[in-house]
Amino acid sequence: MIFNEQPFFVALTWVVVEIAALNWALVEFLDVNLVTELLGTGTQATTVVFGVIGIAAALSLADSFGAIDIEEVLP
Repeated sequence: MIFNEQPFFVALTWVVVEIAALNWALVEFLDVNLVTELLGTGTQATTVVFGVIGIAAALSLADSFGAIDIEEVLP
């Protein structure tokens, strides 16, 4: 499995980004936003989820380009 060799937070950010990508696919092809369907539109929970997704995406992107090392940023 892919996660056996990866540090925890690297794997976690990868999973969050992949789930977000699947949500965008649902939005584009089926016009369904799974996050807002489950948590409601404009709720604090939705805001937190989208915030976590954004942070995970930024960390993953920065790690991919070598700007940061997630293992050093996160404990």
